[in-house]
Amino acid sequence: MQLSITGYSTALFSTWYFVEEFGLLFDAGDGLMASLMQKSRKVSHAFISHADRDHLTGLLQFNQLNARPGLPLIYYPANCGSFPALEDFSNRFDPHVAGTKWLPLVPGEEVWLRNDILVKAIKNGHVPSAEGIFKSCGYKLVQVRKKLKPEFIGLSGTELRQLTEQHGQDFINTEIRTTLLGYSGDTPV
Repeated sequence: MQLSITGYSTALFSTWYFVEEFGLLFDAGDGLMASLMQKSRKVSHAFISHADRDHLTGLLQFNQLNARPGLPLIYYPANCGSFPALEDFSNRFDPHVAGTKWLPLVPGEEVWLRNDILVKAIKNGHVPSAEGIFKSCGYKLVQVRKKLKPEFIGLSGTELRQLTEQHGQDFINTEIRTTLLGYSGDTPV
């Protein structure tokens, strides 16, 4: 699968990456809006790795220019208190952004972008925290496909339909997950 990725990263200054095919943004550093301009309207899901300034200084402007009922969806590490504070500030500063959804994630959680593509939160150690506290995440973009189990390959469509009606789709199919992209924020993989 070919992905169109636009982005920028210079440590301590700005980091962000836009995956156009999925309306997906990883981090929202400074210069995001000046670079994406109208393309930023395509972003429906923004995944922020951690609350360092170089990863979120463009987030308020992005939200201010793109907020609409139910969008964008902004995901962040669950125990990072900076994001609820940013949500509160932006709602008071720009009341029209109240439709934005701010959603905490813990490592292992999956967010489905469509029926065959998901983003999975991955624990990383960039922001030190106590056991069970998550202030920093990496993310994997994963393609999910169903494949017919080998033991059923020779069966007719009618036989497969009957097995599915009796036992469900998972009985005849196996799930194949392929990582399309990994994003670690500031943490080595």
